[in-house]
Amino acid sequence: MMVCQLGLVYFILTARIVSAQVLKYALKGQDITLVPDLSEKPDAIIWVHDGINVVEFNVMQERPYVYPTYEKRTFLDQNTAELTIKNAKYEDSGNYDLKLKTDNKYDRLKYTIEVIDKVTKPNISCEMINISQAMLVCTTECKCPHLLKFKWRSQGKEQTGPNLNITLSNDHDDQVYQCDVSNPLSKEIATFSAKDCFPGETYLARIFIRPDIMPILTTAVLILVTGFIFGYMFRRKYRCSVCLQKIRKRISSRRQRTLAKVPDIAKCGNDFAQQGSEEALMSGKNEGKGGSFVFKARPSPSRRNQTKKEPGKKHYQIREMEGTALQK
Repeated sequence: MMVCQLGLVYFILTARIVSAQVLKYALKGQDITLVPDLSEKPDAIIWVHDGINVVEFNVMQERPYVYPTYEKRTFLDQNTAELTIKNAKYEDSGNYDLKLKTDNKYDRLKYTIEVIDKVTKPNISCEMINISQAMLVCTTECKCPHLLKFKWRSQGKEQTGPNLNITLSNDHDDQVYQCDVSNPLSKEIATFSAKDCFPGETYLARIFIRPDIMPILTTAVLILVTGFIFGYMFRRKYRCSVCLQKIRKRISSRRQRTLAKVPDIAKCGNDFAQQGSEEALMSGKNEGKGGSFVFKARPSPSRRNQTKKEPGKKHYQIREMEGTALQK
């Protein structure tokens, strides 16, 4: 066993590269198979993954020896040097070196393996630019985004990339866009209808959300509101002026009627003054007899009512309000 190991060390150090590095992809959970192109059956084989031995074989062994890390899921065909790894994991990605000995010739082959996921079903979303333009965005989940390829298809036209700018017409725009997402080993497809950019909205309703229409609508609304307020104020002011004119006319009419009654009122005042002087004279006579009486004259209520009906007649009632006898 010691001689075998020394021979393998010498074999690894002296092997020459006979092919360039080859990149291969493998789906997670599936098998990885590396098939070297050989013309003869090798006498010695060793596979190395990122500096760690995977499996080895030489003519002095009955069967290949698999190292513990890859035991039970790694298989080697000793006739062709073909390597198979079952149930691939992300950790299996990396560089693989194959060292061969054939008729005292030492060769070396290099491979690069990258374990990737299947492409998941893509999702298409719509981002509005304005009322007539939108951008479709195609996305998918993947641990290897650098390997994804996007392609849009519609009406026989194709465009690469995850984004696609489209033109919208109205609610009846049934144009369908297809997004193809692929990686080196799998592919998925999703479709999108242009009318789905506005779920539950009508074409007329969408006009009011246009960025270029909103300022115009706002200005129009302000103008209408301002015009309504000024119209209401003007109408109210006009109506108040008409009411004021009517009130002035009524006041003027009443003033004229009052002035027409002035002569009768003056005559009434003269009669009242004369009656008052007579009462004052009677009061002076009573004082000389040792008594003092104060009289107040006012129209009788019944007479006042009659006075309103018959302005030409004056009726007065002399009522004694207070009497005081003074004894000396």
